[in-house]
Amino acid sequence: MGRFTSSGPTGLDPFGSCPQNPKDGKLLGGNVDYDHVVTERIQSLSSRLNRAENRLKRVSPSKAKLAKELAFFFL
Repeated sequence: MGRFTSSGPTGLDPFGSCPQNPKDGKLLGGNVDYDHVVTERIQSLSSRLNRAENRLKRVSPSKAKLAKELAFFFL
């Protein structure tokens, strides 16, 4: 992996999948490789967000209040 700069393509994780180096070694061609990597990243982030939101719903109000108070003291 080369040096990361903010001028990289939008949507790519500099430490994640690379559109020019697929795991299976087969390039799809054109922008399809780039689109595949970005779509995969969006799906992964959406899934992680969904799981986090579901876990958050299970937190009782008293625990949420405690978390808010702790964040206040540590931030």
